[in-house]
Amino acid sequence: MLEMLMNLLKELLYLILVGAVPIVVKYIVSFMEAKKTQVEVVTENSVFNDTVSDAMDLIIKAVNTVSQTYVEGLKREGKFTEEAQKKAFDDAFNTAKTLISVESQELLSTVYSDVDAWIRIQIESYILESKKKK
Repeated sequence: MLEMLMNLLKELLYLILVGAVPIVVKYIVSFMEAKKTQVEVVTENSVFNDTVSDAMDLIIKAVNTVSQTYVEGLKREGKFTEEAQKKAFDDAFNTAKTLISVESQELLSTVYSDVDAWIRIQIESYILESKKKK
């Protein structure tokens, strides 16, 4: 009788384990897939953030270059007119647009629907911040 009870318990334990293993494996696989997706999202965000940071650096360099090579001279001569301001802005925009790679512009366009407008806003924002610091 005891032996029969032991055999019954072994069979019951075997059935429970056979039923539980696929559930545990499925849970582990789901967990690993979720972690993989999480890592992919973090990586994508990191690449995007790096692209924005690099683009901003290039925009700042473009504005600073135009300011140093064009704007400062005109200001010293008192010839920095509204037309000259527009030309300086256009020069900074064109320089920044040329420096930012096509791949970076494509990545930026996944978040900012109009990359040109985004560049223009960044230029205006940087100029405004520069004026506040003076």
